[in-house]
Amino acid sequence: MIPENLIINADDFGLDARVSRAISLCLDEGLINSFSVFPFWDDYHAALLASILARHPRVRVGAHLALVGSAKEENPNHYRDFLRRYLTGKIDAANVRAIWKAQIEDLGVHLAHAGGVARIAHLDSHQHLHVLPGLWQAARSLQEEFSVPRLRVPYESLARSWGYRFPFGLGMQFLARRRVTPSTPRFLGFFSSTRFTFEANREGLAAVRGDTERRYELMVHPALPREGGQAEDGVQVAASQEAEVGELRKLKAFLESGGL
Repeated sequence: MIPENLIINADDFGLDARVSRAISLCLDEGLINSFSVFPFWDDYHAALLASILARHPRVRVGAHLALVGSAKEENPNHYRDFLRRYLTGKIDAANVRAIWKAQIEDLGVHLAHAGGVARIAHLDSHQHLHVLPGLWQAARSLQEEFSVPRLRVPYESLARSWGYRFPFGLGMQFLARRRVTPSTPRFLGFFSSTRFTFEANREGLAAVRGDTERRYELMVHPALPREGGQAEDGVQVAASQEAEVGELRKLKAFLESGGL
């Protein structure tokens, strides 16, 4: 059983069927208690989301705001392209806010039978781009407009960021650190994004039961192997993501053994 003060959130439902099916499986097995929905526009994911909510009516659902990798929006497909445009003043925060607002409202439609927009428990973003100046203010205003309880602050460690996808990791951790408040959950998983392993996060997770007054969030990105005959869909899913379901099972066994 997942401790009350620990959110285990799987990102990217809707980005790829392999990811979405993995999230559904993880919920059924009690490996996660939260997931974030990437904007989607297909019947398959609409039906799968409805099925998940029928089976898990109390699960936390978040809006995974997207500016990259989204087939419907005319935006860069990689965060480096986006950052290049952002740093040269080609990204308008008001336009970003409008895009994100539409995504939140669209998710609300998919959640209509489960409470609508009021069902959204948190906001976060693909590649954590919402921590950027200007975009953070846009995300905060949307949080307030839709009364969303939580806006993710993906701050884990400034010291560790020097060796992670430099300079992206350092910049994102520096900005995220500035967003931390006393109520912000301690974040785990930034440095194991798309390659979560139980052992790599054991030390951080060990604090969960030792500090029950503090909330924690673990970010994971599970995926299932491509099914036989499944066509390529243009979304890159790392092989390491296919191992995350097994790693989450290790974490569950550790939690149930009283290891934390």
